[in-house]
Amino acid sequence: MLSMLILVTAVHTASAPALIISALLADTGQGMGQLGGLSLLNTVVPPHRLAEANAALNIGGYLPAGLLPVLTGYLSATTLFGATLAALAIVGALTVRTSKPHLTDPARQKLHPPRSSRPRARLPPPAAGHPVPLSPYNRRPGTRRIP
Repeated sequence: MLSMLILVTAVHTASAPALIISALLADTGQGMGQLGGLSLLNTVVPPHRLAEANAALNIGGYLPAGLLPVLTGYLSATTLFGATLAALAIVGALTVRTSKPHLTDPARQKLHPPRSSRPRARLPPPAAGHPVPLSPYNRRPGTRRIP
């Protein structure tokens, strides 16, 4: 419960440390639940049937966790739920498309012209008889770098 409250706080405040704390608390809770279940099995189940009971516990825990997303996928593909989600996605896309300035907006291009239309700074050619200065990026192979 505390992990979920901190998660909600992290989402609303955009706080990465709160998100990490929430994840750590959720993992701790899951680990304590697993430890509690396995400890209960160890005290109640006879040793020669312990592996069987552990398998049943894992199936009972992880089968619903896996079935819920699969059933949600089938539900979204075969019912009105999927059509509703698709319609909401289209509405969201249209909302974003109409509310944000486009890159082709002339007012925006005056502020930030495309890179291809910006003039590039060019270095003057070297004077006659002077070699091009060498940098670490255009040195000849086998030469040492001069400090």
